[in-house]
Amino acid sequence: MNKNKYIAFFSLLLFSTIGFAQTVTIRGNIKDTKTNEPLIGVNIVEKDGQGTVTDFEGNYELILEGKDAYEVTYSYLGYKDIIKNFNNNQSNYTADINLEEEAILLGDEVVITGSLFEKKASEEVISIEVVKPDLIANVNPTRIDEALRRVSGLNVSDGQANIRAGSGWAYGVGSRVMFILDGQPILSPDRGDIKWNQLPLESVGQIEVLKGASSVLYGSSAMNGTIHLQTLKPTKTPITKFTAFQSFIAPPKRKVTKWWDFPIPSFGASFVRAHKLKDNFEYLVGGSFFLQNTPYEGGEEYLARVYYKTKWTSKKNDRLSYGVNGSLLYNREYEYFFWENENDGAYKAGADNDFNNIRVTVDPFLKAFDKKGNIHDLKTRTYYNQPSFNTTTLLENINYNFTKPFEKIGLNLILGTDNQMFFVRVPAFVGDDVKFGNLWAIFTQLDKKFGDKVTLSGGIRWEVYKYATEKGVIPPNSRFGINWKAGKNTNLRFNVGQAFRFPSFAERFVNEKVGDETITTTILDTTWSVNNDTAYIKETTTTQSRPLLRILPNPSLKPEYGWTSELGIQQKFGTKNKLYYGLFDFAFYWQEYHDMVEFSGSDSVTDALIALKAENISQARIAGWDMSLKNNFDINNKNKLSLNLGYTYAFPIELNAYSQSVGFDNSSIGGFIKNMFKHFVKPIDDANTYQLLKYRNRHLATFDIEYKYNNKLLIGFDVRYYSRFENFDIVFVGIPGVPNYISNFVNPRGNWVANARVFYTFKEKNTLGVIVKNLTNTEYWLRVGKLETPMNFTIQYRMEF
Repeated sequence: MNKNKYIAFFSLLLFSTIGFAQTVTIRGNIKDTKTNEPLIGVNIVEKDGQGTVTDFEGNYELILEGKDAYEVTYSYLGYKDIIKNFNNNQSNYTADINLEEEAILLGDEVVITGSLFEKKASEEVISIEVVKPDLIANVNPTRIDEALRRVSGLNVSDGQANIRAGSGWAYGVGSRVMFILDGQPILSPDRGDIKWNQLPLESVGQIEVLKGASSVLYGSSAMNGTIHLQTLKPTKTPITKFTAFQSFIAPPKRKVTKWWDFPIPSFGASFVRAHKLKDNFEYLVGGSFFLQNTPYEGGEEYLARVYYKTKWTSKKNDRLSYGVNGSLLYNREYEYFFWENENDGAYKAGADNDFNNIRVTVDPFLKAFDKKGNIHDLKTRTYYNQPSFNTTTLLENINYNFTKPFEKIGLNLILGTDNQMFFVRVPAFVGDDVKFGNLWAIFTQLDKKFGDKVTLSGGIRWEVYKYATEKGVIPPNSRFGINWKAGKNTNLRFNVGQAFRFPSFAERFVNEKVGDETITTTILDTTWSVNNDTAYIKETTTTQSRPLLRILPNPSLKPEYGWTSELGIQQKFGTKNKLYYGLFDFAFYWQEYHDMVEFSGSDSVTDALIALKAENISQARIAGWDMSLKNNFDINNKNKLSLNLGYTYAFPIELNAYSQSVGFDNSSIGGFIKNMFKHFVKPIDDANTYQLLKYRNRHLATFDIEYKYNNKLLIGFDVRYYSRFENFDIVFVGIPGVPNYISNFVNPRGNWVANARVFYTFKEKNTLGVIVKNLTNTEYWLRVGKLETPMNFTIQYRMEF
């Protein structure tokens, strides 16, 4: 009996000792080799699947058991992997790791817009294009939309963004493209449009353009795509940039249209400073000022804007961080609706509007990692706008995301909720001039990787709303996508996603009169005198005025619904010595919309020259293809050349039953596809152009070539092609000069608009450049009644230190 007790005791001691020896704890800190910055969210995974991630300070703890030896991989997107081996000879290890950045090749850019966590662009299930800050600096825009016109498939017409012809020009209201600033939507509450001058172009770290429906993640208005601006990330090495410019607008090609005597000047300056001042505090502050004289008489614009970011990491809990972002803007905006006439009044407004704005955003946020590696992300935004025409708009957005990574099975789960509250007071609204709105949603998305070959992504969103006097539930919106790495440098993708959009308050309720026209009426009254056989003629003249443009309300306007899909391929190629590498991307896309909102002319109103109203059309279909080819040549580390081309074809059709004609019937899928290919080159007969959606350019092309020598000299040239839009609001033929201009000056083959740039860097951190926009002084319009800017020159100075 006693013998058995001893045996049991020593057996228990032996197994306890073995178990203890097989439990290994690895702790450490992971930093960037170059900047010495801690890296957040680094994956530390043992070969058999046990793993963890680093926290806000780059710290990690990995507990392993069950084996004599372990192979641990340290991986972080955009960095080279490191593999370390450990055994159970000791129970505790300290392993501090420095990771080195990989050279970012085309297609390997890190993006977050499509999945709310970092991925390589080539691994996404939907088309995403990345715009780097260098492109913006070399274009010298005063608004970001000027730079985005260089993205294949994206067009911005008079401030209205559309991707793959999903939108036309809608009079500055109701964007179908969502804009995200540092993770949160920033469309205006009243018009539902993108306020381009609100966006901090001087602080851009990266812009991502997602081409396709993304309402599952971003809700209303993300029908056509999403643009996400991420500002600079502060580092321990301070980032300081200063830019100043002076511009001049040259005389237009047709001298009769010039109303100015001297070149029209503009000037401005911007700066940004980003610094991780302490281990637990970082900040960014940027500002921009400009005075811009547009080519339109009386169309001066000015702006002063400040943008800031602050972030603290808790000293008591390094897994917790919080801060406040925000902006303050004061500006004068000028809206030009249409000209006086096509000749001496081409750059003079027949109907226009100007107003001042005070805009403020305040964005508190909080982010925490729990002990299981889950991420809790809370973002809020207060947006306030006070224009000078007695209007007030307020938006409050609250967004919470919970992210749970399952490293062992390659799964990432996101659960989120989002609430947007609107308050709008506009005297021009019909009914009560104060409108309220509330959109509340919950959503989820799953991303699953199967080895290194296949990535699946899927999500769903539920949304309830109260909009003015209406309330209800939006049918669930879902999305699904797959990315298959078919070869070492080949990725195939497929994505389909649903989307919806609430018409903006302005589309529903605005009742606005713009411009003024004087009408003189003469009445002749003839009286016959019998006595002296004489006729008396009395002439009566009356003068009255009427507005040139009237926007009519439509309170019964319904929400839009739709879906977009694409089938794409991305192919990387290059030489082994990396002297050349390139990327080819092709996508065939298909979009369907129901109750699509389009503005239409109204003949029932006689007290205005032109009357327009937003209305639902029953169904619309848009399909085509979008392709790009990017090439980089690194000849001898001194001579570098990049050559980028893009082309997008769209076939945008309104599918109302009455609009099907013999020989051009798009009601069936087969008929639509037949016509799409048949009319790829062949023009559409004038009798059928009314079936096309308005203000769409069916062909868009981009070309950009840039040469760099020794990182000092840069020479660049780019061209943008716009095919002629074939349908527009027919009531616009009532604008003076429009029929004549269409007949005699609109190029039926479209327009090529070229730009050139030269920059030279001296003393390492000082750069001087000259930019010429509209190099050939092409006269063109992107919508009826407004000519684009003639040739203009910019001298720019940049300093970085």
